[in-house]
Amino acid sequence: MKTIVRKMKDQDLRWITAIEKVSFRNSFWDKRKFTNYPGLVAEVEKFVVGYALYQEQSRTIHLLRMAVTPQLRRRSVGKKIIESLAASLSLDRLVRIETVVEAENVTAQFFLKQCRFRAFGTVTNDQNEEYYLFECALPGFESSFYSHRPRNRNRPCQPANRITQYLQP
Repeated sequence: MKTIVRKMKDQDLRWITAIEKVSFRNSFWDKRKFTNYPGLVAEVEKFVVGYALYQEQSRTIHLLRMAVTPQLRRRSVGKKIIESLAASLSLDRLVRIETVVEAENVTAQFFLKQCRFRAFGTVTNDQNEEYYLFECALPGFESSFYSHRPRNRNRPCQPANRITQYLQP
């Protein structure tokens, strides 16, 4: 299975919204919202099978949304998207990728861990739902970046579920 990762185009929106619908139960993302951010798509045999939307800010890429069609999960499609995003980091002088994951989304947490991300904090939204903050530094920046990472002393990353031992570096 040959996977090609490329920049998102307007004609990809039909595929992306279909993947979004089957991947996220209560998604509030629609075609209009998808067009507000740059993105990458993964193609297999000319079909879009995964996507990632992101936003560049300072020296960081914020991964806003990412999904792979259920039939092709755990087949390195998502990893190839992350690798392509990381490759663009070095071209644009960016040094890390950050994202937020629901505390209950253990599958996404394990996926990010496999892609060299690490949890570094937690946030809570207005509905009192907890999210983990994940980051991945470009190779060569890990030691200096992670050792000097400012920590939120009031809310250090203290995951309170069965995967706690796997989230810490």
